[in-house]
Amino acid sequence: MNINHFDIVASFKDAIHNSIGCAPAHIEPEKLIRFGKNKTCYCKLYSHQAVPAGFYGDYRTGIRENWSFRDSNQSRLSRADYLAQKQQWEASARARIQQEQAKVKQAQDNAYADWFSASPASHAHPYLLKKQIQAHGVKQLGDKLIIPLVDFDGVLHSHQTIAPTGDKRFLAGGRKKGLFYVMGSEHLENEIAILCEGFATGASIFDYMHQGKRPVLVAFDAGNLLAVAEAYRARYPYTALHIYADDDRSKPVNTGLNAAEAVKRAVSNVQVFTPDFPPDAPLELSDFNDLMVFESRKAVAGVAA
Repeated sequence: MNINHFDIVASFKDAIHNSIGCAPAHIEPEKLIRFGKNKTCYCKLYSHQAVPAGFYGDYRTGIRENWSFRDSNQSRLSRADYLAQKQQWEASARARIQQEQAKVKQAQDNAYADWFSASPASHAHPYLLKKQIQAHGVKQLGDKLIIPLVDFDGVLHSHQTIAPTGDKRFLAGGRKKGLFYVMGSEHLENEIAILCEGFATGASIFDYMHQGKRPVLVAFDAGNLLAVAEAYRARYPYTALHIYADDDRSKPVNTGLNAAEAVKRAVSNVQVFTPDFPPDAPLELSDFNDLMVFESRKAVAGVAA
């Protein structure tokens, strides 16, 4: 019996639908998929391993299930079929790993090429002006800001670009997990370090809340907070880590706050702080940069009045 990728995906989708009542129309292996009403359902399929497996759930109902292709298809696979298929899966997995490693290496080469071709970012860049922040050592290539993604040895692996409109993109195929951008790297062994999601948030915290005296690590998004925190704790076992979380208070699932609290549970000596928005602040404001810009505009309006 030859079980192909489409059989695996179909079996996984059937299991999700039977448990949750709905399933995503398209599943891309190795990626977390959000689906359902208000995107409260989620799933992830690992199809390129000896026995394809995955998990799925629904934040709203609390459902969380693990799944494996072998368990759900025992009646269809004899041991001989399984062993033959296992060899095919393992060969596919090795090929996929090699392809992914090649993509990561190419992205790193592209990141270095872009970085050395770029110039120091203009402080008049529209994004920096809108966010009321300084460039903090990032560069500019054409009209896009270049934000490096580095590790604790200072090795450049990839980068994020930010367009004048605020549109953000990572290098295709580039590594992100556990990487960051740091402001105030000379203070990394201070008694407290700061971790946040976005570059603008980090710049606001570094300049206006701590006057450059505490290092700020930018994880780029909520999904990378834990990986950066774990890497930081491995390098600096005793230094306190303060997470200045995004408060996604307008959304059904508060991704920013949930991710920060998950780090607090998993990593030692962590505290979580959220922006204290005044009652008249629009609900779509979510991070410390949003708060700073809102308050500064209110101040300017007050003076003008």
